[in-house]
Amino acid sequence: MFITIFIIVPSILLSGFIFPLEAIPDYIRPISYAIPFTYFIEIIRALLIKHTLITDLLYAHFALSAFVVAFVSLSIVVFKKRG
Repeated sequence: MFITIFIIVPSILLSGFIFPLEAIPDYIRPISYAIPFTYFIEIIRALLIKHTLITDLLYAHFALSAFVVAFVSLSIVVFKKRG
């Protein structure tokens, strides 16, 4: 439970959920793009607030898909049954 504070709080603060990505310092901004929540927030804001087409957000969808493939592959490797 204590470790989640070090994961959830930076994810929310660096994703653009509370502060815009443009307001984040340049040397920290690359970390923001390594967080999947950043792309999720971008998609949700574009679809619900700006009424953007899904096709205009393909790069964000591909980024989230890449995270899914990476995390699932990593979990298969780490949690592979040994016997």
